[in-house]
Amino acid sequence: MSVTTHCLPNGSLGVDELPIPNIKSNLTTMTPVGLKRGVVVLMHGMLTNTTHTIPLTLENGLPFLPVRILALANDLVSNGWVVLYPIYQEDLYVGIPSQGVYNDINSDTGNGARYLNNLFTWWDHMVVYIRQTYGSWPIVPMGVSWGGYRTIQVAANRTSTIAAYATHVPPTVLSQASPAWTPPVNFGLINTSGLNIASNRLNSVTSKPGIIGWGTADSAVGFTNIQALYNTALAAGCPVTSNPRTTDHILDATDVTTYINWFQSTVHPLAPAVY
Repeated sequence: MSVTTHCLPNGSLGVDELPIPNIKSNLTTMTPVGLKRGVVVLMHGMLTNTTHTIPLTLENGLPFLPVRILALANDLVSNGWVVLYPIYQEDLYVGIPSQGVYNDINSDTGNGARYLNNLFTWWDHMVVYIRQTYGSWPIVPMGVSWGGYRTIQVAANRTSTIAAYATHVPPTVLSQASPAWTPPVNFGLINTSGLNIASNRLNSVTSKPGIIGWGTADSAVGFTNIQALYNTALAAGCPVTSNPRTTDHILDATDVTTYINWFQSTVHPLAPAVY
């Protein structure tokens, strides 16, 4: 690749660097009928052991995770939210996306800092697309698993662009993720410190409400780090809500109800249906 852009200031990608995808041409959109409140950028988990078609299809189950992602999206739309379901850097990787993430981190002397910086640029592009398409509507990043990781990073580093955030069962230290959930790779074999989330990552997000969910039987990423993230943010005065469950690495109907109730009680007063 030899085209110089603001995304590629050196004119080329680094070794195994995943390119930032075009937002508009790879986006799945669900739009309410009638008045609208804003835009939810709904972010999926990391795809492992298989590939997928682009644009993505929202489903209540595999291939991404055993989650009710379509049910969540439908309920958000019923509540007046435009739902955008985007792809990430690794989703256009020629092969299994988790392998693309692994290669990017492993070839980066910053141990994942490059991937994280490109995540922020990806979000900047997302915000530009939303502003050009919908105007100054409220934006809420919301994600499950790896999508939850991305949500936390956006909330902490691009706080001024969002109205609120919601994250469910996010990994915080990628090298601690169970390899049973990330085939064909084992992130425990590499240093992921450049993109890991510390327990104080959300401490500066004191002006935007958030909700963090975890399962105490989570066999993919555990729960102690996520619980510590919530406890530390709460102690710092952040307006954050918790959704602790005794479940595994899933998003079930009970979780969907909890998040929709949180939207209705906490986010809707900030985003009345006026568009």
